[in-house]
Amino acid sequence: MAEKERMLIICVDRDNDLYEKVKTRGPVIGREANLNAAMRLALHDPQDPDANTIFAALKKFDELEKEYTTQVVTFTGDAKLGMKADKEISNQLDRVLQEFPADGCVYLSDGASDDEILPVITSRIKVISVQIVFMKQAKELEKTYFIILEKLKDPYYARIIFGVPAILLLIFSLSALYNLSLSAFGIIIGIYLLTKGFGIEEKIIEFFQNMKISFDSISSTLYILSMLLILIGFWSAYQEYIRLAGSSLIKEGAYALRGFLTLLPFATIVYATGKLIDLASENRRLLIFSSLVYLLSILLIWLIMSMTVNWIISDEPAFTELITNTIIIVVSGYVVTYLLFAMKNDFIAKANIENKEAQSQIGAYLGKIIGKDLKKELIYIQTPFGSKVQVPFNKIMSIEERVIVET
Repeated sequence: MAEKERMLIICVDRDNDLYEKVKTRGPVIGREANLNAAMRLALHDPQDPDANTIFAALKKFDELEKEYTTQVVTFTGDAKLGMKADKEISNQLDRVLQEFPADGCVYLSDGASDDEILPVITSRIKVISVQIVFMKQAKELEKTYFIILEKLKDPYYARIIFGVPAILLLIFSLSALYNLSLSAFGIIIGIYLLTKGFGIEEKIIEFFQNMKISFDSISSTLYILSMLLILIGFWSAYQEYIRLAGSSLIKEGAYALRGFLTLLPFATIVYATGKLIDLASENRRLLIFSSLVYLLSILLIWLIMSMTVNWIISDEPAFTELITNTIIIVVSGYVVTYLLFAMKNDFIAKANIENKEAQSQIGAYLGKIIGKDLKKELIYIQTPFGSKVQVPFNKIMSIEERVIVET
């Protein structure tokens, strides 16, 4: 008897509503898992079209099950859409195809933004059929009014649509009120655009989200103190810049940078101390090693920048000595980092992680840990399809209820 063709039923949640609304991470594999995810999403938000799309995928799965060897999967992207969402879906698709090498797929979409991922899917697997699932409402309403209202609820889009005009109005009004030059207007907007363009805004938001402020917590006091030290550093830099107004631009910048760098190591150490207290109290010991590496990196960069600024201002130390000291600092940093990672690997080797679930750093389910090889420094993960993959110790980011693995 000829072997049945392998057919993959694909549903895509490109804006990651499954995680944002019901904390279900992709890829969601299998009929039972998808049915559970769709019901949870529908109960949480009956108007969400993704739930209907998953139900449609399950219906298609049932229709094709007798004719093909079928599997149904829902891929999840990212709330911010764009390349980040497409890359995550692409990675999930690659992993699923490794475990279930399908001959073709049926692609189901809600017709909103999920269609944009179709070229990524067609580049990896033959698409037999495409089905657009609309709720019983006007098609254009689905594509315009409904989507706009949904996106306005998203903090990411709300910051752009409401936040940017608000900043412009505030700067313009303050400039008029205090007779300030409109050059300040351009500087602040330029800084904001730089933070957007280079992803600094996301890092700043993540920084504050990771700071668990509580007035009965020692770490919260340290976080607030570190922020105050950073603000004082910026004020000191501004005062140095004003004091040297009219000098050469390089010298003005060097003095201003030195004013900021003066308090940077204290702010960094205070913040890191608070972070280490939080990690220790939450028993997230593996992340302590990573935090120490970040602390070391910032302090070494501060040391190199401080020496460079002093050399610009006073030609001391000599240039050759500056280069020599920089090399010594970099080599020392490498050695200490190597020792910290060796300690991290030793901690992983002693940790009891068998039968724990493994997931990627962005929440995708990878499988269950079934063992580890101490000599090769590897862990073994059994995927949802039953195959075994190996992951080096240095790819393990966190060990908690689940093991977080860098993919």
